[in-house]
Amino acid sequence: MFSASRPFVDSSGQTSAREDEPDADNPVGVPCRVKVVTRGLAFLLIVMLVGLDCLSQASRRSPAAFATCDRFSGSVKAMSLQAADGLLHGCIAEGKLTVWNPDLSGVQVGGSQGVAIDQAAMSPDGTTLGVADAKGVVSVWDLSNWRRRAEIPPRTARSSSLIFSQDSITLATADSLGVRLWDVSTANPIAGPRLDLPGVSGLAFDADDRCLAVGTKDGAVRLWDVAQGSQSASFRAHPVRVSSLAFSQDGRVLVTSSNLDQFARLWDITTGRLLRELDARSQIQEVAFAPGDRELATAAFDGSVRLWNVATGETRCVFSEGDGPVTALAFSAEGATLACGGIGVIRLYRHDESSRTTSRSRQASSTKRAAGDRTNGKMADTYSQID
Repeated sequence: MFSASRPFVDSSGQTSAREDEPDADNPVGVPCRVKVVTRGLAFLLIVMLVGLDCLSQASRRSPAAFATCDRFSGSVKAMSLQAADGLLHGCIAEGKLTVWNPDLSGVQVGGSQGVAIDQAAMSPDGTTLGVADAKGVVSVWDLSNWRRRAEIPPRTARSSSLIFSQDSITLATADSLGVRLWDVSTANPIAGPRLDLPGVSGLAFDADDRCLAVGTKDGAVRLWDVAQGSQSASFRAHPVRVSSLAFSQDGRVLVTSSNLDQFARLWDITTGRLLRELDARSQIQEVAFAPGDRELATAAFDGSVRLWNVATGETRCVFSEGDGPVTALAFSAEGATLACGGIGVIRLYRHDESSRTTSRSRQASSTKRAAGDRTNGKMADTYSQID
């Protein structure tokens, strides 16, 4: 048996101190325990400081809503803050067409579709609402007087999507047979090429209304020349259903998302390359570019709304609804307010971009780094064309 003071000799003949043997730098007893306790306290202090910093950042990045309304039932299908009077117009899944005053303290029902609403869209100029009910009927409403301007009879049982053109003159509707274009003022079909494509799940017009992006249930996106009726490009955007699409105001970037995954993807329309992939950490329900195209809002199933820096892909702000899925987003015309609608609740948030933007030098370096990433092939994969 080895003595406590005798060195340990290994199989190679080397002499070394035993692991449990004291040395001059680490004496046995109270000083050793003091050192261990001191290191433990230091580690605990570091953890506490990091935690406080995280909480501080979270509080800065999760501002509270300045107005809330929860005096209704059903999920919000569409909203508009574009009206000159500052009113918030919207429609609820149960068929009610509703208007809220600017601070959400008052609400009134302006009209009713009569049956539950499957799909809804607001015109970009904030004057017209299009709704598709559970019977497949598409109605066009004038928001100035809540008058039903026209009805489009159903071709099939249900409509899968509808969207207004950027000039608010044309309404595109999709069902199981394909996509049709309608004159908003008369609700008559527009003469020209038709898009007979089954499985359409999302639509978006570009800035000049020449291109219609069509998302399908198999995860593909097809870009169609509206005037010619021809397909200019197609690519696989998601593994499954493309539920939301939106063009940037300059028409150069298309964002796509699927309510079956948690990623929003930004695409360069000119090259067909994937610019960025944004992880919202929950299934994305809606997407919307803020005025100016510098920020993108994503609304998720877990109730969170994230604002992203389009140039860098960084999360600038996170709003937490905490009331279930966020089903509708709307920016005010000047971009100062973001409206988030969910199941039985609407909240308004300040969208003060200047308070979140970084310095010019940091923006320049981030843009340069992003360009370098694209050059190196990071987040710039080109999806294969599909027929």
